[in-house]
Amino acid sequence: MRHPLRSALTLVSSLLLLVAGLSMPTGPAAAGTGPAKGTIRLTVTAPEGVPATTWFVGRTRHVAAKPPAGSSTVVTMQVPVGAYVVPPVSSTIGGVRYVG
Repeated sequence: MRHPLRSALTLVSSLLLLVAGLSMPTGPAAAGTGPAKGTIRLTVTAPEGVPATTWFVGRTRHVAAKPPAGSSTVVTMQVPVGAYVVPPVSSTIGGVRYVG
C-alpha cells in the first residue's frame, strides 16, 4: 500500500509536468513591454489536512500551494511564455524519504 502523501506528491508532480502544454500565449507582446505572457492553470491535490507546495521553473520560477483545508486547489498564474518543468519533490515522513 502506498503512503497517502507519496501518492499526493506523485499526483501533484504529474499534473505540473503538463505545465508546458498548458502555457498559452495571451497575444503578441507590444514592442518594449517585455516578454509575452501565458496562462498556467494548475490543480494541486493532496489528502484533506495535508498542505502541499511545489515549484515549477522555466524562464521564471513559481510556486503553487494548497492549504491544509480541502483536498485540492486550482492556481492560475500569468507567466512568461516558455517551457516549464517540475523538479522532483522530496519529503521525509516517519524516517522514510519519498520522492514524487
